[in-house]
Amino acid sequence: FNGLLLLYSSTNDVAGLKDLAAIAEEKGKHNVAFMAHYLSNNVEGCVNILTTSQRVPHAAIFARSYATQQMSKVVNAWKKELASTPKIASCIADPQEYPNLFPESVQMEVAAEEDEDETEKEKAEEEEAAELEEEPKEEAEVEE
Repeated sequence: FNGLLLLYSSTNDVAGLKDLAAIAEEKGKHNVAFMAHYLSNNVEGCVNILTTSQRVPHAAIFARSYATQQMSKVVNAWKKELASTPKIASCIADPQEYPNLFPESVQMEVAAEEDEDETEKEKAEEEEAAELEEEPKEEAEVEE
């Protein structure tokens, strides 16, 4: 797995990294899966790897830095993990419940990520529409 990670990352093979992340995750190679997700710019996958491998505090810090939309989900998972010590769990603040404890930059990052997601969806829809328009043209050229 490490050799494939090196090969795919050095050749910038994003599809290979995504496949490697899925396979490594299945086999329990969490470090390789995390790096493959990170190198393929899949921060949601990174957060999922950290939470499933019982590194929820790490996932919370990672989500704060790179995936602010997932902060609430990870904070809730962290609180559930600390259910045996409710006093400590109650000290962890959820940005949605207590926005006053988080700088405005966090709220702005969440809004920016939501805008980015909408833009990506619009681009994907435009690409699909363009592909559908090109198919009939190609068929007409072949018939001539």
